[in-house]
Amino acid sequence: MKNGRITGIVLAVADVALAAACAVLYLGTDREKPHFEFQDVDTVYQEGMETSALLEGIAAFDNEDGDMTGSIVIEKIMENREEKSVVVFYAVSDKAGNAGKCSRKFPAVFEADEEDGIEVQDEWLMQSGFWTGLEGSREENISDNNREETVPENGQRGEEGNEQDASQIDESEEETENETAAGAPVLTLKATEINIEAGQAPAWVDVIGNLSDDKDSYETLFSNLHVSGYDVNQEGIYQATVMTEDSDGNQSRPVPLTIIVQ
Repeated sequence: MKNGRITGIVLAVADVALAAACAVLYLGTDREKPHFEFQDVDTVYQEGMETSALLEGIAAFDNEDGDMTGSIVIEKIMENREEKSVVVFYAVSDKAGNAGKCSRKFPAVFEADEEDGIEVQDEWLMQSGFWTGLEGSREENISDNNREETVPENGQRGEEGNEQDASQIDESEEETENETAAGAPVLTLKATEINIEAGQAPAWVDVIGNLSDDKDSYETLFSNLHVSGYDVNQEGIYQATVMTEDSDGNQSRPVPLTIIVQ
């Protein structure tokens, strides 16, 4: 009887010790998953491109293992052809097996069939002012013909003729200025104010309304976007400006944009 009590006491003490050991191990185990940090990048996704470019501008850190940027992997890429964008899903795991996941949206360029290519080309010609320029030239020719019809038959030009010549010179100068302005890229935005999370770059493909040029492609103008006046990693309300530049160095008109970093 006495031996039974002693055995029970020993087992109870062993259970308490085992529970204490388990509690220590549990509390000492790393259960916090890695977190991500983003930097603003101008990456444009293209079908068949190296996925290493999609890992630029993203970093991962763990409270125990430190910098884990080199361990980030791309789980999948979800395409949205209607919005011309993709969502890239990232993942990283620390040594304790805690997995951190996040996603990021990129503008995208997809391979289009011939019919779509023709439609895009027509839209680009309209946006760039090409068709407008042809119509303007036709109207100018008609206007010139009308001027010739108003010349007096005797060929003499008086004071009215001199004034008409001066007017034509002024119109020619204005047309030259318009042509110079038309050579600059055209940039418009869909909104005047956007909200983003700190460390998360704006999804510019959703913000840009029109981005066109008489020479360069959308991709070139997108890669040359300049956004000044805000810090993506610092919370606050910023009065930023957005502009782009073509390959000839022509700059678009700066467009104001209020960026709220939360």
